[in-house]
Amino acid sequence: MYNELFFHDGDTGQIIVPVLRPGNSHSNKWYVSILKRIILKIRKVYPQMKIIIRADSGFSSAPFYKMADHYNLYYAIGLASNEVLKRRVKRAEQAVKHLYQAEGEKHQHFISFDYKVGELA
Repeated sequence: MYNELFFHDGDTGQIIVPVLRPGNSHSNKWYVSILKRIILKIRKVYPQMKIIIRADSGFSSAPFYKMADHYNLYYAIGLASNEVLKRRVKRAEQAVKHLYQAEGEKHQHFISFDYKVGELA
């Protein structure tokens, strides 16, 4: 049994690197080291390219954030919900709900804010 890890091109959806890890591996096993190799190859050819990483909370780790800062990466990490995050997005959520009720169409809204893991509720 394996735990697959795929790196995709965000524009085309093409797989850049497929990785098969042991089935009992944590979702972020080898993630940072493989991603670093991909980043270095991209930067060698396109040194000024804006690189955006999108991942779920399983890939959220101190080594990832350290690497992202070091290589000037942009990222969107889907974090598991908690009371602190719910409070932080409440106004945006209400605005989107209002738009939906007014227009009858679904909306997506992105916000950015600083969040410290372990922040007290």
